[in-house]
Amino acid sequence: MDLAYNRSEGPIPELFGDLTSLEVLNLSKNKISGPIPTSMEKLVYLRELNLSFNKLEGEIPSGGIFTSFIAESFMGNELLCGLPNLQVQPCKVSKPRTEHKSRKKILLIVIVFPLSIALTIAITLPLKSKLIECGKTCTVLSNDSVLLSQATLRRFSYSELLQATDNFAETT
Repeated sequence: MDLAYNRSEGPIPELFGDLTSLEVLNLSKNKISGPIPTSMEKLVYLRELNLSFNKLEGEIPSGGIFTSFIAESFMGNELLCGLPNLQVQPCKVSKPRTEHKSRKKILLIVIVFPLSIALTIAITLPLKSKLIECGKTCTVLSNDSVLLSQATLRRFSYSELLQATDNFAETT
């Protein structure tokens, strides 16, 4: 099957893996994108494969018939990765980050949480005792000041008030 130079776009269909009698597949110089389906590893009669100069990406399958293809089959696909003999960039192996995250959680629980509680207690207790002391003395002072101010209050008659304010005159 030769579909080169056809301006084909989109991914390679998974169903290509069901074309079991296929011997030659040329999809070169199109705009095919996405990964190479691993279902194509089942094409046991495939002798020639040309996927060059497309927009394929991801890992080149390494099983089945893909062990016998050469680098020219995949060239011009900048985002493909795979084995060094195919002259593409090596695929990045992602390391599990769960161990790193769990260490952060343990650090947070074991060190930061108890320290923040201790700091809160260290600040709260002295403030609470100060407030209790102030509450006792402040109420005594406020009661005394009320009694003192009541003892010094003087009543004025309306006529004295009129005289003191010059008949409530507005002064400019």
